[in-house]
Amino acid sequence: MNILLPAALSIVGLLGGAGAGWYMRPAPPIPPEPCFDETGAELAAEVCAARRETEALTKTPTEAGDSGAFVKLDRQFIVPVVSEDRVASMMVLTINLEVEPRGVEPVLALEPKLRDALLRAMFDHAYTGGFSGDFTAEPVMRELRGNLLLAARRVAGADVRNVLVADIIRQDQ
Repeated sequence: MNILLPAALSIVGLLGGAGAGWYMRPAPPIPPEPCFDETGAELAAEVCAARRETEALTKTPTEAGDSGAFVKLDRQFIVPVVSEDRVASMMVLTINLEVEPRGVEPVLALEPKLRDALLRAMFDHAYTGGFSGDFTAEPVMRELRGNLLLAARRVAGADVRNVLVADIIRQDQ
């Protein structure tokens, strides 16, 4: 009887460990997608790998997923959130812009106009309730980034690829 309980617990632990190991096993590797020549015949794996490497080297930075250059706007943005005719909280945001590599200098030259356009977009976002409640929810942040990107592109053009919200803080009053 004294040996029965430890033996049963050992068997249960062994089975539990085996089950967890089976459940947590890595997924099988995904085979590479086959490639074909001009006639439609499948090429060897080595030829496909060499072709993919050549294609990756000849793509433009945007096609290859190159992140471009980043412009950090010098100062934070401070946006009041008004509720019932009083300032309920203050939003503090740090914004960076992802730009084409050739677009860094032109964007930096337009920083005062960019700050104005971005601040207007943030005021509109605050006015519509975007900084109330769960303001970091993905749909809310997607809308904010989209509006900021539109505002930045109106000022700096298509050189602005993306708007990155580096920091966002709400200080309740």
